[in-house]
Amino acid sequence: MIDGYIPKDEDTGLELSGVEGTVKYNFLSPAKDDFGLSVYFGLSYDWKDKHSGQDKDKISAETKLLMQKYFMEGQLIWMGNLGYEATYARRDDIAGLPAGFDWPTNPEMEIELIGGTGLSYRFTDNWFIGVESLYETEYETEVGQERWTLFLGPSLHYGGKRWWGTITWFPQIVGGGEKFATQDNKNLHLIEKTEQEFRIKFGIEF
Repeated sequence: MIDGYIPKDEDTGLELSGVEGTVKYNFLSPAKDDFGLSVYFGLSYDWKDKHSGQDKDKISAETKLLMQKYFMEGQLIWMGNLGYEATYARRDDIAGLPAGFDWPTNPEMEIELIGGTGLSYRFTDNWFIGVESLYETEYETEVGQERWTLFLGPSLHYGGKRWWGTITWFPQIVGGGEKFATQDNKNLHLIEKTEQEFRIKFGIEF
């Protein structure tokens, strides 16, 4: 149990928690215009809190500026992302909580700022190895800056004409904000973020 975050044990198994729609518009191409520039917009609605498993209405709007630059005729690629996410959230009441346990049910507003960068190197036909970093910080109505995290890790990418795939290992290097009492590593934020994150992405061109 973590005050304000996890009020009780919850084991539901695999369960749908929300839906999201995204669009991306490309202004400049890194191959044709010497510099790539795109805008990404996402809108999501969640009815289940992914951290506690409790009922929570959450509406988020996310905007990102995506940048890309080719070097060595595309053998070396730099990318950079800047963005923010605005969220409105409201939790449901929970009966039977211990006396004094903090579980606010007033509407909350959250702003998350995002900055990321990375390099990718093509070591053979269609195969790239790279390194990525991501910094995230969140500001919330009641507490100001609630948390911040920095992730850094390697990636392996295959890109063919018809399909592509990327595997990324993203360990949290350092983090700050609220922590729980029994947390072993005091230099990480482990309430809303993980210590180790693995990502697998797959796409088909059509």
